[in-house]
Amino acid sequence: MQEGKSRGTFLRFINTSCYVMELDVTDEQYAILEDRLAHMMEHRRHYIYNYPGLAAAAFDIKIKVWHTYYCSEFVHKMLTEMGIEVGHLPKVPKPIYLKNVTHRPVYTGLLSEYRYTE
Repeated sequence: MQEGKSRGTFLRFINTSCYVMELDVTDEQYAILEDRLAHMMEHRRHYIYNYPGLAAAAFDIKIKVWHTYYCSEFVHKMLTEMGIEVGHLPKVPKPIYLKNVTHRPVYTGLLSEYRYTE
């Protein structure tokens, strides 16, 4: 499943708030991320959204099914695979815990109002 601010879950929940952050990464870390994402896109029919895991996360319960992710679970996995220090995180990744990663805040507000700029 691919999410976007104008499709998927976010389209149904237009008042979704977000916190966008920027991280420093090395060329090697960026290459790892690109390779991992390319692999997932090539095999996208095998990956699905982890709805049970997302629901269980609200109760601090971890449900992991092979090749499934919810948003913060996916981000946590990508950061870890890139070798980025995520600090001590609970077994159940939630968006608030990702703020422990060294970053620069870029935007806080409604996702529908976020405008990406380089």
